[in-house]
Amino acid sequence: MHRDKKLELIKNIFFRSSIKDFWFHVLKSYAQPHFEVLEIGSGSGEGKQNTVYPTVRKIVGLDLDERVLRNPFLDESYNMNAYEIGTKLADTKFDIIYSHMVAEHIDDGLRFISTQLNALNDGGVLIHSTVSKYYWTCLINDLVPESVKHWLIRKLGSGRAAEDVFPAHYELNSTHQIEKICSSCNAEYKILRQDEPPGYLRRSILLMLLYTLLHKPLQFLIPSIRPTFIFVVSKK
Repeated sequence: MHRDKKLELIKNIFFRSSIKDFWFHVLKSYAQPHFEVLEIGSGSGEGKQNTVYPTVRKIVGLDLDERVLRNPFLDESYNMNAYEIGTKLADTKFDIIYSHMVAEHIDDGLRFISTQLNALNDGGVLIHSTVSKYYWTCLINDLVPESVKHWLIRKLGSGRAAEDVFPAHYELNSTHQIEKICSSCNAEYKILRQDEPPGYLRRSILLMLLYTLLHKPLQFLIPSIRPTFIFVVSKK
């Protein structure tokens, strides 16, 4: 059985209540046809890169990878980092700024959020989907050497190559961190979580079953170990 079919089997049995592409479900609930949005970490729009976008008037994307300039889903694209929004896009305001699986790689959470708040229209929101700081992959991240990490990712079934593995800092991955940053920025926030099947273990039915038997009871007692962590931030 293909690894993705194994994962789908586990999902259909044990994780039926989880919403596929939950981050996009949240994003669409805020989007309006007349909005202008900015996506951080757009990528190339090819292969496993993000290829789904909300129905809005204008989509601007940025990424450190210069392939973003060829992303066919964007109306405008920029090869830059998120900290440069305030300078290179100083004359532009957005209704939504969002990212998917980017926030865990940010090394200055306060600067990341404050820069975006300054680029929002009145009533605009930031929506960032990432992984919980207390999920098992995050907890062991700092304990595993890079070479071992790449081997585990390749062997356990995520399907990513070494060049697609980036340093993780986990500065925006817990309620406490978001609360502290929003307090400094005079902003409001909302936290959304969702439990997900163990994608990193998709090569092995046995490993996924063992994980599920341990994880499912615990996540009801400790919601912070649910992998999906989405925070929505707006100006007060």
